Amino acid sequence: MKLDEKYAYRQELRDPFGSVQQQEPAIQQEDLTIPFRLDGIISNGNQNIAIISTSEGPKFISNNETIGDYYISDVRNDQIRIRYKYLTVYMKIGGALVE
Repeated sequence: MKLDEKYAYRQELRDPFGSVQQQEPAIQQEDLTIPFRLDGIISNGNQNIAIISTSEGPKFISNNETIGDYYISDVRNDQIRIRYKYLTVYMKIGGALVE
């Protein structure tokens, strides 16, 4: 039995994730400029809400919300966790980035 050409075994392997590669160079924390500042955090039982100053004015943000390209994944008692592309940073009240 002879198989059609399209079903023949190939020696070379195709990388299924080859097209999902980082198109931009990696961003370092030192190069990151975040366009907002954490001004405060309001605690309501087990939920925290961050008060953020942006160029458009203050905003109230809770867990799993975005501001532009920045994803706020966690609002803690004294800081928020921000994810931007492949980088995760923490911002304390006042706008200072910490590790």
